Amino acid sequence: MGTGTRLAGTVVAVTAVFAVAWGVGASTAPRPAPPPAVPSAPTPPAAAPAPAPPESRVALVDGYRVRLDGELVPGGPSQVFATITRDGAAVTDLEPHLGGFGHLVVLRLEDLALLPVRSGGPAPAPTDRSGPGLAFTTGSTAPGTYRLYLEFRHAGAVRTATFAVSAREVS
Repeated sequence: MGTGTRLAGTVVAVTAVFAVAWGVGASTAPRPAPPPAVPSAPTPPAAAPAPAPPESRVALVDGYRVRLDGELVPGGPSQVFATITRDGAAVTDLEPHLGGFGHLVVLRLEDLALLPVRSGGPAPAPTDRSGPGLAFTTGSTAPGTYRLYLEFRHAGAVRTATFAVSAREVS
């Protein structure tokens, strides 16, 4: 028997097994009615977008007061400055953190786009200290609401200050 004959026999056998298993074939018996349709769960209404957070340029975190100055100007890079104080006194011994004395993340709330951010100057040595001011330059912005997250290290601990800032067209 040739390979073609064996293959044809195998195909017929497999087809017969599926026909028996699935009830396919010539049958004169009436088929049972299909089960009633199960009503689907109602589709919830589309969620309304969350309201924009109120603008906040001062953050209090673990006894530190962090003030954010500068504007996010649509269409080009923007400079922002953070000033860190504790108990009313300037913090002048910020420790290096992630290649600078502070790390800023800028997130546009409308589409969760991250803006590139640069801090000024070369990376500090592990023993360098700085403060109370930190300067950053953001990438090109678009109009909208932004969350800014500033991480800084002081006394061996990393803290995060959160801000809400709007970028508006300059008229």
